[in-house]
Amino acid sequence: MTAHTVRHAIRQRVPRRRGTGPSRASSFEGHPLRSRLRDCRDEGLRPDMTLHPPAPVADELSAPFWEGVKAGKLLLQRCFQCRRLQFPPTAACTHCSGGEFSLERVSGRGTVFSFTETVSGARHPYFQAASPYLVGEVELDEQEGLILVSNFPGSTYADLRIGAPVEVEFQTITEESVIPQFRLV
Repeated sequence: MTAHTVRHAIRQRVPRRRGTGPSRASSFEGHPLRSRLRDCRDEGLRPDMTLHPPAPVADELSAPFWEGVKAGKLLLQRCFQCRRLQFPPTAACTHCSGGEFSLERVSGRGTVFSFTETVSGARHPYFQAASPYLVGEVELDEQEGLILVSNFPGSTYADLRIGAPVEVEFQTITEESVIPQFRLV
């Protein structure tokens, strides 16, 4: 597309065509599990576990974190060289580039660092059915700048505020998978 074509499209307010097929965002429209979750919510029931968030996939570096989560613990890397905690797990310290770590259990307490309400654009059927939902960043009490991303189950947009205290809880999503989430305290 040339600069002239862009200017012309803007002047004409003609949307640029990017593809011919359906968008990925709409590919789960009409998914039977989406309506099942909505029906359960409307009736005040808890939906069955056939519709759940995507399960985490552990790699060599993140496996100890996910094993800790399954056991109800938040285990984070601590660099031997600079003694800083870090998340997500990496092969080198993000602060000093050190390469040796220990695992340390953290309290799971923190504060809301930022948040938003996600209303549309979800690509996974679970999140499409759960919309709107809250997602944000939590800064853990153990160290300034130690941030985890989470949703906030049981909270409304009006309940949340920057700096609000939160605490981790662990949600079993399948027999093999558990995820950490944060609730207001």
